[in-house]
Amino acid sequence: MRGMPLTLLMLLTACAPKAAGPARLGQPTDAAWVGLLAPLDAEGLRPLPESLDTRLVAALATRNLTARAIDPAATTTELARVQNTPRRLAWLAEHADGAPLLVLVEATAVYNTQMEGRFRWTVEVTASAARADDLAGGTSKTFKVPVFLQFVHDDADDALTEAGLVIERQVGRMLDGWLGGQP
Repeated sequence: MRGMPLTLLMLLTACAPKAAGPARLGQPTDAAWVGLLAPLDAEGLRPLPESLDTRLVAALATRNLTARAIDPAATTTELARVQNTPRRLAWLAEHADGAPLLVLVEATAVYNTQMEGRFRWTVEVTASAARADDLAGGTSKTFKVPVFLQFVHDDADDALTEAGLVIERQVGRMLDGWLGGQP
């Protein structure tokens, strides 16, 4: 009789619905992809750190999206002149070279303070996705990730790398919600 509640709990857990996997398009689809870091200590934009870029491209591939990166040098120069996400998506649509979908990830990392010997940063990310022919029907999600780094010489790239798993998951959730509503 003592094991009855535990057995009942195990049965209920086993029967619980499983979390759905990532939304996948029926066939591989090209997506014009840009990831940007806007460092607060310098003017202009630069590409995301390579490790984060690799994570996000893999998240796209999981959803049957083929990431087609736009030339980083041209992208960072041109998009530095454009100060808001809708205009950046419009620029990306013009330079998507036929890709029907657009994915834009914009990030900043801000050093806040030192706490108990570690350096606290806040990474803010805006992730957006849209069809190249329907920018108004796209979606966007902004979120913040607190990060604690160990060394004083760590910078924004290190903060984004440390926040990489959370960023990947959040961008994935945004894509799942948006792709689930696509024809």
